[in-house]
Amino acid sequence: MPILSLAGASLLAMFAQEEPPAPALVLRNHAELLRELKSIASEHPELVELHKLGDSRGGRAIEALRLAGAGAKDDPARPALLLVANLDGARVYSSAVALEHARALAQRYASDD
Repeated sequence: MPILSLAGASLLAMFAQEEPPAPALVLRNHAELLRELKSIASEHPELVELHKLGDSRGGRAIEALRLAGAGAKDDPARPALLLVANLDGARVYSSAVALEHARALAQRYASDD
C-alpha cells in the first residue's frame, strides 16, 4: 500500500507543476488583423516595423511585421525567421498563430524566455 501512496503523490506533484493551458487563439477579420498588427508595432517601436506589401485582388491591404533588434537590418548574414499566414481565406487560423508568435517574440525579446 505505501507504494501506491507514493505513486499517487508523485502523480499529484507532476500535475501540480504543469502550466495552465494557453488561452484559445482568437480568429480575427481583416480589420481586426490590421488593428492587432498596428498594436504590436506601436507597443514595441524599437523592435517592430509594420510594412504594407501591397493589396489583395479584393483591394485589402497586405501587411507584414518585421521584428528586428539592434544591428544592421539588411545584413544578409543576420539570422532570420519567416512566418507566413493567411495565404487564403480558408486558413484564417494561421494568422492567429502567427500573431501570437509575433507578440511573444516582441514581448520576450529582452529576456531568454
